[in-house]
Amino acid sequence: MMKNQLIENLRQMNCTLLQAESRLPTLEDGLKAVAVVTGSAALLVDTDGLVLAASLGEIKPVSRLEVLLPEKSLAADSGYLSMLRKVEVLFNQSHPDDKALEKDLIYHTIVPLSGQEKPAVSLFMYRSGDKFSDEHLILAEAAAMVLGVILKNAAIEKENTETRNRELAEGAFESLSYSEVEAIQEILKNISNNESVVIASKIADRLGITRSVIVNALRKFESAGIIESRSLGMKGTFIRVKNLHALELVASRSSRMGGMS
Repeated sequence: MMKNQLIENLRQMNCTLLQAESRLPTLEDGLKAVAVVTGSAALLVDTDGLVLAASLGEIKPVSRLEVLLPEKSLAADSGYLSMLRKVEVLFNQSHPDDKALEKDLIYHTIVPLSGQEKPAVSLFMYRSGDKFSDEHLILAEAAAMVLGVILKNAAIEKENTETRNRELAEGAFESLSYSEVEAIQEILKNISNNESVVIASKIADRLGITRSVIVNALRKFESAGIIESRSLGMKGTFIRVKNLHALELVASRSSRMGGMS
């Protein structure tokens, strides 16, 4: 690969990464970009073998990965784990169980992302038959830097979202009367997989409150974005919890109040 070809591939990778104008690039965008210019499959994998994202491109999974990739984990393969847990870059590395003269040997290039907390994350690339070139390694290093930024930004956004959700849940609870808190606790304690069907009249009879108390409590939570609801007619009201911090608050407040009846 000539110098000008390397520059062209860097530009192509950049264009692929930034082709979605209406949103910030994702991990999948970054992996697609590096997969296109290196003619390989590209994955983002942590040292525990968890596959965070992948772009296989035109590369068919090799026999080992055919089994592992659908599970989004390489943890069942000790050879891959040993490769992922090395701190240095692995360039054109074959799997420990592969034979050196094996036909269509699979070559791996693994580039750790710097500045990541444990479990550390690496750009994991593989291709069959042809080795990666030195220029491919340069492209992989550049991609790893970009992927590290995307991963860090995603972690910051997740933390900010968690903070907002926690504040919204606490604010929603503060807006409830004592009877409404009881109603919400009764509703949320029966949640399964963040969903439930509520029959307001039965809860009202059980708690000795009016049906309007339950309706008001649900309306306040829905307005705050804590839940979404849908009427099922005579069958009741379908509830789905969108902000899981509400469930944590139910548990903590119920504990302080001596438990739910």
